[in-house]
Amino acid sequence: MVSLVLWVPQAQKTWRNRNDSAQLAGLSVATQYILILSQVLWLIYGLLISSFWVWSSLLVNVPAATLTLFLIHRAKRRLRAEGVAVPHSGAR
Repeated sequence: MVSLVLWVPQAQKTWRNRNDSAQLAGLSVATQYILILSQVLWLIYGLLISSFWVWSSLLVNVPAATLTLFLIHRAKRRLRAEGVAVPHSGAR
């Protein structure tokens, strides 16, 4: 559940800047994938010990990370279309 609280500032920043391609292009794609992987691992663990509360934050974090990934990729496509240099995050 702590990961849910820790993720709120990132989600707020993403939502506030959803139409600002330059701001979104600077967000880390790798971080979003790490969050999703982490949540999947907590899901597996929570299912193994039959505890909903262990994996429940995935209900918010995974959709938020997925939306963030979509917005980042859309922002990078827009910037490339405008001919602006896009920061390379290492993940695609």
